[in-house]
Amino acid sequence: MTMTNYIKYSTLLLLLTWLFTACEEVIEIDLNSSNPVLVAEGKILQDSTAYIRLSLTSDYFKVEPSEIITDAQVTLNDGEGNSELLEYIENGTYIGRDILGMAGSNYAISIEKDNMNYKAETTLFAPVEIYDVSFVENTFNRPGSGSEETNYVMEITFSDDPKVDNFYMLKYWNNSEELGNSYTLRYDILAENDTLKISSGMTSFVKGTYRIEVISIDEKTFTYYNQLNDIRG
Repeated sequence: MTMTNYIKYSTLLLLLTWLFTACEEVIEIDLNSSNPVLVAEGKILQDSTAYIRLSLTSDYFKVEPSEIITDAQVTLNDGEGNSELLEYIENGTYIGRDILGMAGSNYAISIEKDNMNYKAETTLFAPVEIYDVSFVENTFNRPGSGSEETNYVMEITFSDDPKVDNFYMLKYWNNSEELGNSYTLRYDILAENDTLKISSGMTSFVKGTYRIEVISIDEKTFTYYNQLNDIRG
């Protein structure tokens, strides 16, 4: 088998049944809807301009898609004193034109909407160096268990700075399609010297061509996506 890898820069439902003779009780639980909250998902990559998408959270009990934000004022600042207003294009997406990502630089975003101001800041970390990518057979999904092809788990070994705490997100692509129903997140508690080895976990692969991204993120971003994983179950 040949597998080619393109490497990019780096409820709880608790059902209680009580059996009594001719005795039954119906309990009604009122689950209130919550007010929508702003959701901002953005990124800035090395040598690239910024991107951010704004939307509102939707009611858990509604099937309509989340409402997008088209009239916010989004301002990006870098650590060098430069500032730019991001331009709205479509589907809740705002993009930068001038400020490019630079490893080691700090960035701050300001979002103004309906007399409310939201702020966040982060650091663009240096890309890691990927040492090795290999595949091992997924023992939890062998042929005959419902899959027509043998499934594999990807194992990625890359550099890690032992002097600081690092957090990572891995993404996998097959052509233009992103794979995985959850985010592969790790921090470097299991790193040995300057090397960390990560498994794709629940994301499995069949014979084909894939591209992977190892993304260095800050602790706040790690916590956010980790909570999304918990919600997705």
